[in-house]
Amino acid sequence: MKEWKCKICGYTHEGQEPPNQCPSCKAPKEEFEALMTASAQTVTGPEKREEMANAGPPAEEKPAAAPIVAVDAAKGRRWRCSVCGYIHAGNAPPDKCPICQAPAEKFVELDRKGKPVNKASAATAVAKPGIMARIFLSLHIHPILAHFPNGILPMVVLFMAGSIFLSYDTFVDNSTFYSLIFVLITMPFVLASGFFEWKKRYGGARTVLFAVKIFCAFLAAVCLAILVLWRTFDTEVMLTSSPYRLIYFVVAVIMLLAVVMAGHLGGRLVFRDRDR
Repeated sequence: MKEWKCKICGYTHEGQEPPNQCPSCKAPKEEFEALMTASAQTVTGPEKREEMANAGPPAEEKPAAAPIVAVDAAKGRRWRCSVCGYIHAGNAPPDKCPICQAPAEKFVELDRKGKPVNKASAATAVAKPGIMARIFLSLHIHPILAHFPNGILPMVVLFMAGSIFLSYDTFVDNSTFYSLIFVLITMPFVLASGFFEWKKRYGGARTVLFAVKIFCAFLAAVCLAILVLWRTFDTEVMLTSSPYRLIYFVVAVIMLLAVVMAGHLGGRLVFRDRDR
């Protein structure tokens, strides 16, 4: 069996030939590259074999077989995190998943075909969602909704900084205010879809990554509500003459940092298999 990797999205395939089309990103088979396995690393070309024959037996103090055996043993078993899907190669699962920080007991050993060796433990690791939940997850509703705060709020904070520190512009002030209102309306749907995906796709895993992501999401929502309410009752808060304009801007920056952190952690989960 050979292992092939899609150069576009990082999907791995086992077989004598690469698939005609990547099931993940639909790239053609020409975009797959063969991965060098531990056994393939021991194969040498004619020139290398001739050089080894002329050199004679290797010195006893530098055995060549020991590192190869160690590599073969390390890559002989694979483990998949049942929370985020990260795959680890080694004799045992890691103490914690490097992606979602799930403990070692959340890892399931895989066979050569990528199927769980112990089906009972794989079934109890994360409950399989129902058909409606699978449809919701397959449509990627939460990543789509998360693009609203991730795309609009950086622009809002940038315009807000220009309005406060450069020159006051009524049009920019109103534009940022209406943008904040729009994001505030969409935020409940973003939080609800994120909570649903956390429960159904990741089994409600209580790890550091999800704890930080949930905290950042709620922090961003609270800061967003404060900004909208403050601007509603104090229409001149962003004026250069307002004594509260810097505090207002600091709250906006905290909101933006929380959104960026939540988006970064979400990206780690989505693009966990990429090494570039």
